[in-house]
Amino acid sequence: MTRCPLVLSLRRIQKGDKLQGEWGEFLHKKGVKINDFNKLREEIEIETDKIAGSSGKCISDKPISLTIYSPNVVDLTLVDLPGITKVPVHGQPSDVEELVKKLILSYIRQPNALILAISAAN
Repeated sequence: MTRCPLVLSLRRIQKGDKLQGEWGEFLHKKGVKINDFNKLREEIEIETDKIAGSSGKCISDKPISLTIYSPNVVDLTLVDLPGITKVPVHGQPSDVEELVKKLILSYIRQPNALILAISAAN
């Protein structure tokens, strides 16, 4: 579950650049290149817990920034935001709906934003 914005920048590199293959680099760990995508996922979870708390219920507007370098992508930046919630669960602030809505609007009001809304189909 996304509990803080994940700013994912995809950057195309030419084949044969210094580091072969693909790798990711976090803004909070500048200069550390990680080419194991399972470790990237784990770091996202660790940093989310640091930012939004380890209870798994709180949200934060502080983003995690990750850049992926690969010859197999186009230059593009995506932002994964927390989903809209209507009813706070135990441990969430009573105004969680308003907090999430305010966070989402701060990103989607930008004139260059394209919005992709995902909804469960079950």
